[in-house]
Amino acid sequence: MKKIQFTAIALFLSLMSVSGQGQGQGDGLSGTFSSKARYVPGKNIYLLDEAKVNYTYKTVLGDPVYYADMVWTRRNDFTVNNVKISHSDLSAYPDLQKRFELITPVSVKFRFTMMFYSNQIKSYIASAKSEIVILTPERAGRTSNMSIPTTGTWAEMFWDVAVGKQDVKSPGVVIPNAPLEEYFKLERINYGKFDKDARVGRALRHIFSVSDRLEILNVEMEVEWDDSDYAYIIEEYTRRRNASRQSNKQNAENAYYDNREFKPSISETDQDLVYNDYSL
Repeated sequence: MKKIQFTAIALFLSLMSVSGQGQGQGDGLSGTFSSKARYVPGKNIYLLDEAKVNYTYKTVLGDPVYYADMVWTRRNDFTVNNVKISHSDLSAYPDLQKRFELITPVSVKFRFTMMFYSNQIKSYIASAKSEIVILTPERAGRTSNMSIPTTGTWAEMFWDVAVGKQDVKSPGVVIPNAPLEEYFKLERINYGKFDKDARVGRALRHIFSVSDRLEILNVEMEVEWDDSDYAYIIEEYTRRRNASRQSNKQNAENAYYDNREFKPSISETDQDLVYNDYSL
C-alpha cells in the first residue's frame, strides 16, 4: 500500500508540474478527423460524400472553447424524391450545372467520443462524448472557417464522462490502475463514470490541463440540407428535358414532311387522257 501511495504522490507531483507549465497548451490541443456520409437505401442521397475537420480546444477563464474548420468532397450525383440527377446530366444546361456545384449544407453536426491522453501516464486518462457544429459551410472543396469559436460549460459541452485509464479500442471502459486511482483521489476526482453533475466540470477542467493530446473516435455525422436547392434543379431539368424532347419530336415530324417527295395523284399521261376524253 505504501508503494502505491508513493507512486501516486510521485505521479501527482509529475502531473501538477505538467499542469503548472501549461504543457504546451498555449495554442490549445489540436487534431483532425474525417467522416464519411452514410445514406440509407431508398432514402434521399445528398451531395456530401466525406468531410474533414481540423479542431482546436482550449480553456478561457476555465471554460472549454473550440474552434474548427471543415472541408467536404462532393458526390457526382444526388437522388432526391426518387429522382437521380448527375453533374454530367446537366451538361446541356450550364446554369443548372452551376447551381449543382453551388449547393451547400445548412449545417453539419459531428457527434463523437473524445479521449484525453497523458504523456506522463503514457495512456488515455479519460473520455467523454461531445459534438462539433459547423454552420453555413462553404461549397465543396472550400474550407469553412468558424467566425466565432464555440464555448460553454464543461457539463454543457461534454457528457458520458469516464475518468481513468482506458484503451482506445474500448473508450468509456475504465481499466483498474491503482496509482492513477490514488492520484485522482488526491485531486478529489472520482475514478470511473460520472453522472451529469457539478463535479464533471471540475474533473474535466483538471484532466484537460494535464492532457497532451486529444483523440476523436466513433464520429457520427448529421447534415441538414435545404431541399428546395435540389427541387429547383429537378423541376427545371425535367421541364427543359421534356420541352427539348417535344421540340425534337416536332422538328423530326417537320423534317419528315419537308423532305418527303409527294407524287401527283394523277400522272401527266393520265391527265392527257382525261383532257382528250373531255374534248371528244
